[in-house]
Amino acid sequence: MRLLMTTGTLMNTIITDSHNRPLYSISTSTGTFKAGPTKVYSMGNNSSEVATINWRTYRKTKVYYRGTEMNMKTWMPKKGFWSGKRVMTGPDGTGYMWKKRWGKPADLIRLPNKGAVKSRRGKKRIMRITKPFMSSNTYIEIDRDGEYMLELIIVSAAFMERERLGGNAGAPSGGELEQVANSLSGAAQAWGSN
Repeated sequence: MRLLMTTGTLMNTIITDSHNRPLYSISTSTGTFKAGPTKVYSMGNNSSEVATINWRTYRKTKVYYRGTEMNMKTWMPKKGFWSGKRVMTGPDGTGYMWKKRWGKPADLIRLPNKGAVKSRRGKKRIMRITKPFMSSNTYIEIDRDGEYMLELIIVSAAFMERERLGGNAGAPSGGELEQVANSLSGAAQAWGSN
């Protein structure tokens, strides 16, 4: 599945499908010294809030997903102290690992079953954010095996992007806000015409 992002970052964007229909809206408000909460909304006929991520500097970051409070250190713990990897368990009990790439958004990789022999063949990339050379579009590539948990992938990817960017990441500049607003109005018009 290929999804399109209206901006180059998951912190403030609208995610559309291949027919340019809006699926999710992600926005991060600005705070005085840090980014405010990140909110993820599903769009379409039954639009609703999917998740809110409350960023904390000295306390544990909290995620409210569909009304359930989750602590990031228990939902997506780090794998190793200095590691750029975080692990999580999907709704079906399958293990997944977010693996940071140098200067790029993280990849989501499905881990092999615990009973399987350890080999690279057991791992499979489920999600990657790409920006093709000489293209203005940024894509989210999601493997068929990950489509069933699309919301969880989007929420956890937003967390990984904020962690990668650090600091006041997600605090949108004026140009980014204007670009998101224009994209939202264009997506709403496209949605209304279908």
